[in-house]
Amino acid sequence: MADNAVGCLVVSSDPVLVGRAVRLMSDEQKGLKLAAEYSQPISEIGKAQAEEIRRSEAQLVLLDLGEDPAVGLRLAKFLAEDARGRVFVLTGPTVAPEVLLEAMRVGAAEYLPRPVEEADLAAALTRAARRLSGPTEREGPQQGRITEVFGAKGGVGVSTFAANMAVAFAKSGRSTLLVDLDLDMGSSAVILGLRPRYSVLDVVKNLHRLDRDLLESLAETHDSGLIVLASPAQPGPGETVTRDQARQMLNFVRRHFDEVVVDLDRAISPVTIGALETADNVLIVTTPDVASLNNTKRALPVIERASADSKRVRIVVNRRRGSDVITTGDVSKTLGKDVLGTLPSDDAALLEALNTGNPEVLRNRSKYGRDVQSLIRALANSHSTNGKHRSGVKGLFRRGK
Repeated sequence: MADNAVGCLVVSSDPVLVGRAVRLMSDEQKGLKLAAEYSQPISEIGKAQAEEIRRSEAQLVLLDLGEDPAVGLRLAKFLAEDARGRVFVLTGPTVAPEVLLEAMRVGAAEYLPRPVEEADLAAALTRAARRLSGPTEREGPQQGRITEVFGAKGGVGVSTFAANMAVAFAKSGRSTLLVDLDLDMGSSAVILGLRPRYSVLDVVKNLHRLDRDLLESLAETHDSGLIVLASPAQPGPGETVTRDQARQMLNFVRRHFDEVVVDLDRAISPVTIGALETADNVLIVTTPDVASLNNTKRALPVIERASADSKRVRIVVNRRRGSDVITTGDVSKTLGKDVLGTLPSDDAALLEALNTGNPEVLRNRSKYGRDVQSLIRALANSHSTNGKHRSGVKGLFRRGK
């Protein structure tokens, strides 16, 4: 048995779950070893036995909360005392989000609603063991690229563009995270056909103990491989993200992904300012109409002042039609900046994509998808021309060796 194997312990009165756990926790090839098993309900565990479990050297604990999650969580808190770094995989009935958050506070890496399939249990134990096996941050100074998308007026297509760009990055083979920072009206999850259990707010609440595995447990994964941190479905009163928290979160995630795409709130709020301070690229989306251009012109100086480099702030024209009275040249002249690229007006195709949760960039014959790819190439070329590549980050759409 390997000396560095993760010691495991299971507490459950479910014989099927215990049998599966014992089998999985005895797999030396996965770096696990079974320390002990307790097969009685939590309600029958007395103080002496609870103390015995707490003194165990097991680092990974599978704990069945039974039918009363509140009682099970009290036991989990007790077992976490004086056991710094101990990780829990919890299982039990389907519970409310606030119970899940409480579970995370006591060190739960996973919560598996019953009944638990063996494949799901195996995956959860593997992820938990990985958290215990060592640091998960990249070695060296390498940092991913943060591209933020902003619109000074609602309805210009910011979220659709951000989601499609993020999917394009992911499909190219680059590890990619999409962060929806429109905390009030974010729609990235809807566009991608996802039903997130957690949100950006949950990440912020856990910044003090955030690692790659916890981050991914709070995120959702799209079929393209894209990882998504969604906006809250219904933010509660006073629930927000500060400037420092936004900056801290984005500086953390860039160490774990090649590309980070941020869908910004259109309000110039503290969270928006904090995000802009971390940006490598800011793409301001506008449409070729007077109202959108007027709002963009007013917001542009603020965006440029908040950004680390005003030269990285670029313009994208969405819903471009050949019959538009306002041309791309007019947009550039009005805003005093070159237009990086344009996206076509194809409301019918985009509406179908939204209703199916299948982004346009995944459709082979999509003009919108091709133009998103062209925009990404233009962005990459602008970095090469300016000599601004970050140290250790390879060109866009170029796989690392």
